[in-house]
Amino acid sequence: MLLTVFAWMSYQSLMPVFSVVIPTRARSDTLRHALRTVVAQPEQDLEIIVHQSGDDPATAAVLAEFDDRRIRAFKTGEPVGMTENWERALQRATGEYILFLGDDDGLLLDACTIARHILTVHSTEVLFCRPALYFWPDYFDTRFRDRLFSFYGADSECVLKDSHTALGLIYRFRRHFSELPMIYHSFVARKLIERVYKSRSNYFLESMPDVSSAIVNLCFSEHFIRFNRPLCISGMSRHSTNARGTLSGIPELQSAAISEYGRLRIHPTMVPSHNHVLVVANALIIAKDELFPNTPPEFDYAAMLQHAVKALSEVPDQYELELAHCRAVAEKNGIGIDESDVGPGGPPIVLPPLGRHEIAPGVLSHTLDGQSVGVQNVFDATRVFDGLLPKLTNDLTKFTVEPTQLDALAFEAAKSTALNFSASGNGALLLGPGWSTVEDWGVWSMAPRAELVLPVTGPFRGALKLVIHGQIFHPPRTLRVRIEQQSRILYEREACLSTDVVALEPSSIELLTDNPADELRIVFAIDRCISPAELGVSADTRKLGFGLRRIEISAASDDPSAGRRNTTARSAA
Repeated sequence: MLLTVFAWMSYQSLMPVFSVVIPTRARSDTLRHALRTVVAQPEQDLEIIVHQSGDDPATAAVLAEFDDRRIRAFKTGEPVGMTENWERALQRATGEYILFLGDDDGLLLDACTIARHILTVHSTEVLFCRPALYFWPDYFDTRFRDRLFSFYGADSECVLKDSHTALGLIYRFRRHFSELPMIYHSFVARKLIERVYKSRSNYFLESMPDVSSAIVNLCFSEHFIRFNRPLCISGMSRHSTNARGTLSGIPELQSAAISEYGRLRIHPTMVPSHNHVLVVANALIIAKDELFPNTPPEFDYAAMLQHAVKALSEVPDQYELELAHCRAVAEKNGIGIDESDVGPGGPPIVLPPLGRHEIAPGVLSHTLDGQSVGVQNVFDATRVFDGLLPKLTNDLTKFTVEPTQLDALAFEAAKSTALNFSASGNGALLLGPGWSTVEDWGVWSMAPRAELVLPVTGPFRGALKLVIHGQIFHPPRTLRVRIEQQSRILYEREACLSTDVVALEPSSIELLTDNPADELRIVFAIDRCISPAELGVSADTRKLGFGLRRIEISAASDDPSAGRRNTTARSAA
């Protein structure tokens, strides 16, 4: 027993703080530059694991170029599938926190330094940030080559997010899958991974290993931290497996990408497809079956299909094929597709404008032409981003807690309720059919009709006042608003709106409810759904209508007792 304790203490003393793991397969051209970004980290308490699928002489030659004690190289000999290679690579890692990096990706120079500071100050098992994007000069889509994209906060901030809530929003398609805390581009604690191995024989599932890792992380953690500036760059090159499989539209590239996964399971409720929404959805359903088959959240097939149909225009050459896949999934699951969602093949993609733009208060986007700033590879890209991101102050501890998501309203206390539908708000679980994913400012409707479903708890008799704040895409547009309680219409109005900023203040509505399962439903209907891509203003192919920011609800009565009938909210369990 004493020997075991001493061995454990020795192991702990040798354990590095960070393991950066790079799985690779005969991609020496991009691996060289990805490794340069990791070797450049000033952090010395770091191991760099390069794990080859197969045994490639060119990869060995690249590794020989680096004289760095932190590098540990492994190979499988015979090539194996991506999921198996990732699993073997993970089992080689010894760090306290582990991050996976693609062999065409990069780490920003201060990534490990910032991560160490955050993880020292704040207790969390997952540190997530949204990576920047770099399209290599050899990317298959010539329109994107040499482009750099990033979203970041004007001021650095950490936000504590609830894992169970994040699961619910992802499975209802209220958050985009790029907001998932995958081990790919996130720092994940060894103790979380060890809990997974005590429960299961594998960490990665037989679907997309990056997406499935996020669901595993959320299932085995209580919360995670999102840092609002990139620490990594996601490189998009001719090697990028997911992009080749879902976005290239080139059958040869798609077949090669699928073969690299190894065994790629297709759930019985799905069909094989290259539509990226269906591919990610398949991974989510498989993860649910393996990790929480009989407990919430449930998977929203209708919302998934609505998003999948909106993505058809992203690969025009396979529009009809992917539409057939969507209809096949709908038929398998007894769901009808709203044909108004199915538009013609999309127009050519319009790239975001170059330069820096504020897309929401305190949230910036930045697009660069790589050639104009001397970028030839992902290492060069990291240096450019290191120079353009806002300088960090010595204090990186600005910290907020994400508001609790609301799943019902209770009209019982002398308080008003404010529902916020931005990515940092509290109203995403109340969004019904017809909405896109929430964004930093709010959420767009992406159908001619979109609904809010507001469950009401407890008995209530009285008048309510609502103020709805939002915006209109491409005015003038006609907006119809209806508020109903079960089959009873409480309010209905149609207005032609000529400005993009909207503040609707319906007349007071009389609410009468004694049913604990009662609900209010707010329906928004808008004419002439059109996408930014159709107008030539951006690459966004969603047919946008009404943009919902927030709703304020309070009592409305001349009765002095009205204050006792104002609204409060019950949070999601």
